[in-house]
Amino acid sequence: GSSWELGRMEIDEAITLILKTSGVSNLSDRRTRDLARPVVLTLGCLALAVAQAGAVIRQGVCDMGEYCKLYSQRRKELLDQDIVQDGEGYQYTVYTTWEISLRAIEGLPGDTAKDAVKLLQMFSFLHHDGISEEMFHRAWIGLWNGEHSNWIRRHQLHILSRQLSSLQWDPQPFRKALSVLSSFSLINRDKNGLVSIHPLVHTWVRDRVSRSDEEGIWILAVSTIAVSIQRTYWTADYRFRRALVPHVDACLGFYADGIFHLQAAGNECFDRSEEH
Repeated sequence: GSSWELGRMEIDEAITLILKTSGVSNLSDRRTRDLARPVVLTLGCLALAVAQAGAVIRQGVCDMGEYCKLYSQRRKELLDQDIVQDGEGYQYTVYTTWEISLRAIEGLPGDTAKDAVKLLQMFSFLHHDGISEEMFHRAWIGLWNGEHSNWIRRHQLHILSRQLSSLQWDPQPFRKALSVLSSFSLINRDKNGLVSIHPLVHTWVRDRVSRSDEEGIWILAVSTIAVSIQRTYWTADYRFRRALVPHVDACLGFYADGIFHLQAAGNECFDRSEEH
């Protein structure tokens, strides 16, 4: 398997990692290390899973002593839902730890948590690397200028459509949603503010989107890309479009009929709206 990219660690290393990521300052305290041992053993000493568990504990979802119980609960649910076919192995372990994180975010009140979940789902239809705030800012400008069809305007992220009455783009809702995701270690942000997602997290998020929601989230991704492209030709526009290419490719590659899938989805909506 790909356990090398997950990093199977020695037990002591794994204990140190979970203590660090869960915010413990004294890494050598015997009792604390003993408490962490069953957790890292349950997680097969996989670096990705251990860091994920540490983030959840740091966020106060549960404490070190409660983690194993929460883990076995979620693991059983995942098996019942058939999200992962193989009940053994590394993939199953990390899927379970991410499931704990995402459920914790879904349980938070307010728009920020909802935005965070929706963004993560949408990101899973883009390329896993180089997702920029600029795309969302430009999408807002495109919508605000109002040169798009009602259909496109209807199929937008709330994080954008909520802001259409204001005169200026406010990056805060977007950044707050990203902060939630990065506090749970589900995404990384580099110094330029570009978001990347571990390829396995990326696959998992998409795997867990239900068949009934899949097309809707795909349309959100395509619409955001579409409205972010302005009809201007400055150097910055070319640079932006070049950076969009991997995301366009990822989106179009998702369905066998590529962009024509959007047309089919659109026609279906128009047919429905004529009935009403």
